[in-house]
Amino acid sequence: MRGEAVLKPLGAISRFAYGWTVGYRLSLVLLVALTAIGVAIASYFIGTTTFGFLIVGGVLAVILAGLVMLKPELGVYLLVGFVYLNLSDVLEVSFGFPSVNKWLVGFLFVGTLANRIVVNRRAINFRATEWAMVLFGLTILFSSIDAQDRAVAQSSMLDWVKDFLLLVMFIQVTYNERIWKNLQWTLILSGAFIAGLSAFQMLTGSFDFEFFGLAKVPVHQIVSGFDSARVTGPLDDPNFYAQILLMVLPLAAYRFLSDESALRRTVGGVCTALLAATVIFTYSRGGFLALVIVGVLILIERRLNPYLIGAVGLILVIVGSPLLPDMYLNRLGTLTELFGSRISLQTERSFRGRTSELIIAAQMFLDHPLTGVGVGNYEENYLDYSVLLGLDDRFQNREAHSLYLELAAEQGFLGVITFSAVIGLLFAGMRRAKKNLLEINRKDLLPWIYGIQYGLTSYLITSIFLHSAYARYLWLIIAFAASVTVMANAVVAEHQAKADDEAMKNISFTVETFKVT
Repeated sequence: MRGEAVLKPLGAISRFAYGWTVGYRLSLVLLVALTAIGVAIASYFIGTTTFGFLIVGGVLAVILAGLVMLKPELGVYLLVGFVYLNLSDVLEVSFGFPSVNKWLVGFLFVGTLANRIVVNRRAINFRATEWAMVLFGLTILFSSIDAQDRAVAQSSMLDWVKDFLLLVMFIQVTYNERIWKNLQWTLILSGAFIAGLSAFQMLTGSFDFEFFGLAKVPVHQIVSGFDSARVTGPLDDPNFYAQILLMVLPLAAYRFLSDESALRRTVGGVCTALLAATVIFTYSRGGFLALVIVGVLILIERRLNPYLIGAVGLILVIVGSPLLPDMYLNRLGTLTELFGSRISLQTERSFRGRTSELIIAAQMFLDHPLTGVGVGNYEENYLDYSVLLGLDDRFQNREAHSLYLELAAEQGFLGVITFSAVIGLLFAGMRRAKKNLLEINRKDLLPWIYGIQYGLTSYLITSIFLHSAYARYLWLIIAFAASVTVMANAVVAEHQAKADDEAMKNISFTVETFKVT
């Protein structure tokens, strides 16, 4: 009995991995072994030569290339965690490492395509959605031609290329249902990890240690006359931190509400609680609105008892109110000023500044309607417009506090149209995928899709109030959304192939029976 008690949780952990194959497990063992070898090499070369770090980096790059060639999903798992945790910036700021994001994406991209073309002999997956994204990339290129600061525009173009390569990698590996699910878990656990660090800081008041840049806690204005700590995670702004947490929260919530495994439901519930709590700890007003809207959408889709939800919500409010950060309700109270008179808006400096930023974005679009002022160039042009408008007393360059107005200002009508096409194709694809899966009785996959759908919806809602300072997170959730149709098409094709095989067996059996009679 004691042995069974020990083995039971081990079996649950094994099932958590969604049936990893022997080859996959051997690859992980090989990764651990090669990492150990890399550490040994590092300990020798770093101490004996000034080029030690370069030598070690080269050795590890060769090892990683071999692994990605054999198991490209390992590279994509790594990249999802690396991008979401903002590790490139964290390593650069905290440890002095040069930025490696672009190199890492390019390196893993080559390995992934090599596996698909050379090893598996498959054609590269590239569909209408990806072509729409290429057209969007071209609008970035066109907008940079007449940009006031071409260096900024070119840098933004390179960032988009990197994000697009990540998306292309995604759709090459997500035809496998297991890989597709594990990628979601990678994102969920990455989000819960940094949310857990931030929650620990706020609940214990331990603000001195920022976990090497993964859990920053600067002091920001909460309301007029009151400043306090606002968690920003691995980013530099609490509002954007709330945005990327909300992007992941629906994925975790659907694991809690629908997963077949009790262990995974528990993990999903813990992750959901950490993510929701940390959104509150950011003091983000836009984040709070998105949290409420997406929460309602999930409740409607799940068709949960509204009276039960109301009772649970009331209990949470009573129990959770003492745990709310100082002046949180006062912070939310300033939202009502959005619907007040112009005079009341003038009393809140934050709203005054944002109003100026939104108006100027519209003015830039009207002045440059086709291709905009150039991607990344809103900030460079802001003061020229601000001194004429006279609403903002902050005489400094500012960013637009809306992705959509920023898009219109910087990339014009062409950017708006192509971006709208991308988003429209993504939602249409997810809707079609759910319909096709229902037809083959794979209802179990629908919650996974709804998690991604509402994750993208959440990001788009918060983008009403935020610009694209961390656009890589938008393209990360877009990559997940684009992968839905890849996975669904593969599952439907596999089901059809099995049905065809079964039909052929039935025909053969009928023919043989006829011959005997």
